[in-house]
Order: sequence, then C-alpha cells, then structure tokens
Amino acid sequence: MLRMFKQSKENAKLPETLYEATIALILKKDSMEMSSYRLVSLLPIENKVLTNILANRLKTYISDIIHPAQTGFIPGRHVHYNLRRIFNVMYNDHKVEAVVIALDAEKAFDRIEWKYMMSVLEHFGFGKEFINWIRIIYAHPMASVVTNQEMSQSFRLFKGYRQGCPISPALFAIAMEPLATRIRACADIASVKIKNTQHKMSLYADDVLLFLSKPKTSIPALLNLINTFGSFSGYKINWQKSELMPISRPVDMQFPESTPCRTVMDKFTSLGIVVTRDLDQLLKANWDMKIYQLKQNIDFWKTLPISLVGRINTFKMVVLPRFLYLFQCLPNFIPQSFFKKLDSIVTPFLWDNKAARISKKHLCKYKIEGGFGLPHFKLYYWAANRNIVSFWRESSPAMRQKDMPSWLLIEQASCQRSSLPALVNSPSYVKKSTYDSNPVICHALRIWKQIRYFLNIPTVYIDSPICLNHAFHPALDDVVFSQWREKGLTTIGNLYIDGQLASFQQLQGKFNMPTTHFFRYLQIRNFLRTHIPQYGIKTNNPTLDSLILVKPHSKGSVSRLYDVLQAHIEVSTDTIKRAWEQELGSEISDEDWVEALRNINHSSVNARHNLVQFKVIHRLHYSKVKLHKIFPDTSPLCERCKQDEGTLTHLFWTCPKLHVYWALIFDYLSRAFDRVLAPDPLTALFGTVDGNNHEGKAVSLCTLLAKRLMLQFWKLETVPTFEMWLRDLGNVIHMEKIQYSTSNRSPMFYKIWQPILDKWSSPAS
Repeated sequence: MLRMFKQSKENAKLPETLYEATIALILKKDSMEMSSYRLVSLLPIENKVLTNILANRLKTYISDIIHPAQTGFIPGRHVHYNLRRIFNVMYNDHKVEAVVIALDAEKAFDRIEWKYMMSVLEHFGFGKEFINWIRIIYAHPMASVVTNQEMSQSFRLFKGYRQGCPISPALFAIAMEPLATRIRACADIASVKIKNTQHKMSLYADDVLLFLSKPKTSIPALLNLINTFGSFSGYKINWQKSELMPISRPVDMQFPESTPCRTVMDKFTSLGIVVTRDLDQLLKANWDMKIYQLKQNIDFWKTLPISLVGRINTFKMVVLPRFLYLFQCLPNFIPQSFFKKLDSIVTPFLWDNKAARISKKHLCKYKIEGGFGLPHFKLYYWAANRNIVSFWRESSPAMRQKDMPSWLLIEQASCQRSSLPALVNSPSYVKKSTYDSNPVICHALRIWKQIRYFLNIPTVYIDSPICLNHAFHPALDDVVFSQWREKGLTTIGNLYIDGQLASFQQLQGKFNMPTTHFFRYLQIRNFLRTHIPQYGIKTNNPTLDSLILVKPHSKGSVSRLYDVLQAHIEVSTDTIKRAWEQELGSEISDEDWVEALRNINHSSVNARHNLVQFKVIHRLHYSKVKLHKIFPDTSPLCERCKQDEGTLTHLFWTCPKLHVYWALIFDYLSRAFDRVLAPDPLTALFGTVDGNNHEGKAVSLCTLLAKRLMLQFWKLETVPTFEMWLRDLGNVIHMEKIQYSTSNRSPMFYKIWQPILDKWSSPAS
C-alpha cells in the first residue's frame, strides 16, 4: 500500500479503482421526496486509509484556524456547545428587537466547488504537498448508486465532498470559514448583545444559526452576502426549510414575513433538538418525541427473538445515545416522574411483559460485579449535567475569553457579584439576583443540588473560590482579596500547607503577603470555621475528588462521571448469598462469592451462557419450594426423587438422581486437567475453582453447561445424561473457537481449552 501511495504521488493520481465509490441511500424521514435520502459514499479501504491519515494530520491544526463558533468535527468542541449557547441567548431578556435564523443548506456537502476549495486551502497557508494530496484524491472521483439492490452505471463527480470520507467534514469546515468570517466582520449585520458579550452566529458543520438584532437592516445584508458567497463556492440555502423566530418582545411582524425564510413563533428544530420559545415547553417537546420513538422501536423489537442480555445491549446501543444527547443538550431540570415513565416502558420490554424477577439495580451493575451494565438513565442525566458544572469550575475571570465556549461566557457574565465556581460551592440558598435570574443557570443549580444530596458531599469544599464568592461577603468589595488571587491564593485549598490550615506567617512566606493583610486572614478563617467542620485539617472527599479529576473537555468525560455516580450505589447481594448458605448448610467465603459474581460474564463469550449463570446465582429460577409459596396447592417436593423439598440447591446439586451425572462430569474434568477435582457444590453451582485463571474459566463454563442442560429437564422426572453434556460441550467449544478466532484471540482459546481438546483426541477418552 505504501508503494502504491508513493507511486500515486509521483503520478499525481490514484489507481482508477480507488476513485470508485458506491453511494448508499439512507432514508432520513418517511417521505417520498428524493431530498429525504441521505447519500453515504462507501469507499475503498485504501482510499479511507489515505484520507484518514490526512484527516489526523489536519486535526492537529484545524482548531487554530477555525473560529470557536464552528464546533462540527473540530477536536475539543462539542455539539452541546451550540445548543447551550442557543438557550442562553433565547431565554435572556432582550431590550432591542432580535431574531434567531436557522439556515438549512441545500445538499451542502455535495455542492462545494473544488476550485474554490483549493483556493481556500492555499489562502489558509496549507503546504503544497498537503494540497497536492487533496488534488490527487479529487482528481477523478467516480460513483454509482445502489437502489433496491440494483447498482447504476458509474458516473463522474465534478464537485462536493463525499459523505463517508474521513477528511470531508474538516474540509467542509474550512470551506465555510470565509463565509463565517465575513458575516462576523460585517458591520451591517448586527449581533445580539448579552451583558458584555456579542453573539452573531453558531455553526455545526453545515447547520448555521444566526443571532441578529436590528433585523430590518441585518437580514438584507446577510442575504446579499450569502448570495455572493454562493456564486463562486456552490453553497446554496434552501429558504423554504430555513426558519426565523423572533426572540424579543415586542417585535414588528411585518418585516419577518417579507424575508425568504419561514417565520415561526413557537418552535424550530436545530441539531435534532426542538427549540421552543418557552423554556418550560422545551423538555416536554423533546422528551415526548423520544418516548414516542422508543415505543415505536419496542413494538418492532418485540417481534424479534431477543434474550434479556440482547434487550439490555439494545438499550445501550440504540436508546441510551438518544437520551444521553438530550441530557447533554437540554438545560432543563427533569422531574422524577419523567424517569418513572421511561422505566414503565423499559422494564416490561426487558422482562418480555412478565413480572420482573429481580431489581433493576442488579442489571445495572457492571459486568465485573456480576451485572450486565443496563444504563441507569437518571445517573447519565446527572453525569451529563455534572460535566457542565465541571466547565463552571474551570472558568475564572483570569481565563482568556478565546479559551472559553461562548455559552460559558454568557453564563459567567450573568453572575453578579459572584462567579460560576462560587455557585457550585454555595453553603446556603443563592438569591436569583446573584446570577441575574438566568433560567439556564437556575436549572443547572437545581440539578447540581440533586447530585450533591445524592452523593452527600459538602457544600463548601477546598476548591471553593475566595474571591468573587457571594457567600464570603468581605471578598466582594475588598481589593486585597483580588491581590491574593493574583499571587496564586485563589481557593480555600490554597490556605492549607501539609494538610493543616496555615498560619498567617506561613502564608506570608509562601505568597509574599504584607502584614497589613492579617485582618483579611482572620476573616477567611472565620468563614472556614462557620462552614467547614474541623476546618483546621484539610479534609478530602474521595467522591468529590473523583468528580473534580474528570476534565470536561476530555473524551469520555460523561462516562467517567457516570462511573463515579454508579460506584456510589451499593447493590448488596448478601440476601442471595445467605439463601445459598442456608440451603448448602455451610458458609460461602467473601472471596468465593466475589469470584462467583465475576464468573457470570467471564465464563463464556456467549451472552446467553452468561445469562444462564446470572439467573442461577441470583436465584431467578422457579424451584418447587418457591412455586409452593406462590401456589399452595403445588407440592414442594422434587419432581424427580419425590423425597426431598425441591430447593434450588437440591434441583441443581443434591438430588440423588444427579449424583452419577455430576460424578462423571467431575471425573472427566479431573482426567482432562490431570488433577483431582472432587465434586464440590461451589464449583458446580458458581464455577469457582482453585487453579490458574485459564483452567478456572474452562471448568466454569463446563459446569455452566451442565446446569443449562438441567434447565431443559427442569419440569421432567428424568435427568440429563453425561453423554448429552459431552455433546453440548463439543458444540460449545466449536463456537468458542470461532468467536475467539474472529476477534483475533486464538492463542487465548488454546490456553483455556487445550487440556479438553487433548482429552478429546486421546484414544483412552
């Protein structure tokens, strides 16, 4: 491949086959219109390798040349930046006439002219070699369209970016930047002013949102500029789908009606979110849509033979991303009733419209703890909003404005005689006047109060700011505390040295403070005495420290915050453990029980096998004793032996008719692993065994298959035979080998199963 790329560079052209793409049509919405289809180009893998290399090199510098207002596919920028900014702009009180315009580009990626694109790359100063590679990629592109499994003849492309090409999003952002720069610089297009911040436009790839004041003069100038730009770039607006909403009161309705875009008064859609004029309607408009979509999906999923684990994975892969997107983008406080409604839809589907056999919290546990990782939607909602609070923590007056997202600038400017970090660490009720009655901040604080109560974390902590803190009144007007901040004494934690509250003399030496500041030291010490128990010692809160360590800009920050919240929920299995101990007549050590829970998802690569083990350990099968308690007329005696009560332990292990079955299995395993494996209930029921990890995994799966076979005879008087188990084992080993091979883990398969395979091939077996 490298030689081919080198030759392509010399010839200034790729091989013909690398230019060919197959265009797949993906229906965006239920409509017969051709514009309702999304075109995705399926490219040769060599082409994608090359463009991915170029895209990765471009990512290093693209954030330096693209304005922060463009967040689409730029490293370190997120889609919720745009929506948070929209809500902060819309739900502010505007004194002058203002509108929001959502522009809909007509086939944006498909219309950009290549000549224009090359000129822009040269203007931005990209190197000759990089531009030559872009020219090579777009030298002779061909495409064919697949429709109803029929492929059209190939045709040549003359403009546009291929959706599905790794470098296309970055190139499109670069192509849009001249238009965005011109709009920002145009004096005739008036921006919306909030406090001391100006806001004119927000972009996510081809989704453009404009915040304009003085619309009578701004909109004509905007239209003229867009038309001029489109004349040489190919960019074109679909005015019929573009929407204008007034966001000030009163507003002159005569002028908006004369503009080419549609005028809406109640709501419009941006980046998949329904933006309503009234904040109180925002949550319901979006939540109801997702609930309806979920019900439609479940109606279809019910027709498929999906196991419990499959249903859980379906929620992880399909449902969770949709609701997590809402949690990240909507600023609303979500009442508990919304989550109850969501659970009322999720739970019946999980259990196939039958009674739930175990609490949902056991399914939400991580796999290492014996669960299946069912998403806990409320914890994800809290994690997404804690991530917003993490942005607040990192904001400060000393932080450069260009390093702050625009929404954060608005929220910081909304704080009067306080700061966002101070709102996070507030020891008492915060008056709305402190943050200028910004409803977005109001909702965020309500959510943070919920999280703080759930985690039982202190209201004033070592990361609380000293200056610009509404709870510490002396620092609001005294310039001395501003001097402290400039010297590095910014938070309460800075007052401690070696875990102890520093004396004034120690602070003098460390921060070069004059003696005249001693009274201020007494003031802050009194504040600590009032709000922090045992203030003389620097106390740490492990949970809060874990939250603070998660940086909001980092990849996967919401997932890591979710892990912290999930770890705070203690899910006890002591009751289940005691029930097994009572039936076995012996204690189960904590080490064996932890290993049993871990083995649930580590015995097999097959999710259905793991589900069997989960149900066994968590006692979800209906024993004869359990059925007798539900239906008194049912006999509690074992169906096989008719002598003893049919407890789970009896039905799986101690029934006399199972002695030969288990004895032959343990004898077979002893000969395979060349050591004595005496019949043991912990090994048979829970898969725990002394020995190396690979041997333990094999034994665990072998005993699991024995129990699975017994479940097939659960209501019969007969019992499975050793030969049935051996046949099942052969089939499962074959499937395990296939799955290990497809994931490039064949050596691991042989480490686990080689003794069994040797035993299988032995003539004496």
